[in-house]
Amino acid sequence: VMLINSVSPAHRRRLTMAHELGHLVMHDEMLGGDDDVEAEANEFAAEFLMPAHIMKNELRPLSGATPQRTLSLLGALKVNWGVSMQALYERAFQLGIVDGAKRAAFYKLLNARRWKTQEPGDEMVIPEIPKLAPSIGASLTATGMSDFDTMTLLGVTSAERILPFLAPPVERQGRLRAVN
Repeated sequence: VMLINSVSPAHRRRLTMAHELGHLVMHDEMLGGDDDVEAEANEFAAEFLMPAHIMKNELRPLSGATPQRTLSLLGALKVNWGVSMQALYERAFQLGIVDGAKRAAFYKLLNARRWKTQEPGDEMVIPEIPKLAPSIGASLTATGMSDFDTMTLLGVTSAERILPFLAPPVERQGRLRAVN
């Protein structure tokens, strides 16, 4: 189970989840103490969300771009890849597309625009909506289990703690919605 700040922008949650997934698949907490585990989890998240074999071509235009063109390119890539402009630029740096001087200039540009903590286009990144836990809840309900039975099965005493596992309200089931 991962607890993620639900008020963070979608791109931040996505990067955090990929980072934590890296820990789950690569690190055994019994090993402990390895200083490289955070760097490894960051590398995992970068490759998981922005695969090098694709991103090399996507990010290549940044190598000779003007600052304004850089922001324009990153804004479009942000919406397409669902990660922040900063994560994309860091990936370009990791892949050797931009050098340290260009990276420093990029961060100065972000700071000057006050975009370090909130970038434009955050609202354009659509968050994922988990479906596994609600589908488990719907399956339990379909077998005749009540919410109380589900709580008992999960060993919790408060309905709020199992909300992700409760079947969606009946009026929402079966509705169609547009997807891209």
